[in-house]
Amino acid sequence: MFLGEMCCMLVYFLYTAIKKENEEDSVEGAIKFQNPRHGYLFFIPAMCDMVATSMMYVGLTWTTASSFQIFRGSLIIFTGLLTVIWLRKKLEWFKWLGMFVILGGLVIT
Repeated sequence: MFLGEMCCMLVYFLYTAIKKENEEDSVEGAIKFQNPRHGYLFFIPAMCDMVATSMMYVGLTWTTASSFQIFRGSLIIFTGLLTVIWLRKKLEWFKWLGMFVILGGLVIT
């Protein structure tokens, strides 16, 4: 997962470098405003993901693999519920159905 995020950052840096070269060649003498924060838009979400994944695997050392997978499966349910509560978005019927199927699978195991 981290390798995939790192590859996205590499593609972003290559894209900005190519875009920068094209802009320098096309317009000479123009004032260009670059916002340095745009390059780090993914830094905070990537750090949160890294901390969450690290905590998840530390928790895996303290529990069994089956319990770990059950808790990972419940992540979808909490994400759906928090989407409704915090973002005030309405979920479609098939998303609710999927959450209930997952909940049923968690109850059975």
